[in-house]
Amino acid sequence: MEKLTKKQVGELYTYFALLENLHDFIDLSWSSHPINRSVIKQKTADLKMLIGVQVGKVFRRQDENIGEALDQYQEASSMMLYYFKQSYRIQQKLDDKAQQRLQSELDRLFRKYGINENEN
Repeated sequence: MEKLTKKQVGELYTYFALLENLHDFIDLSWSSHPINRSVIKQKTADLKMLIGVQVGKVFRRQDENIGEALDQYQEASSMMLYYFKQSYRIQQKLDDKAQQRLQSELDRLFRKYGINENEN
C-alpha cells in the first residue's frame, strides 16, 4: 500500500466509520425481509473487513495507538449518525429559508470553535 496523504487517511477512516454505521443500522433498525437483511449485512461486513485491514495498516505505519484511535473514530461514527438524523429532521421540519439560517448559525459556531469543513 502506497503512503497516503493525511486527507486520504481521513477519507479512509471516514469510509470505515460509515460502514460501521451502516452495519449497526442493519443490526438495529433494518425492517426488510430477513433474507435481504442478512445478505446486506454480510456484504457490509465483508467491506468493513477489507477496509479494516487497510485501516490497521495505516495505524501501524503511523505508529499510533490503535485502540485510542479506533475509540476516537467509533465516537466520531456515533456522532456522525446523530448529526445525520438531526439533519434529516431539520430537512423535514424547516422550510428552505429556515434551513439556510440554521446552516449559517452552525457555520458560525464551527468557525468559533476552530472547526473547518475542509479539515480532516
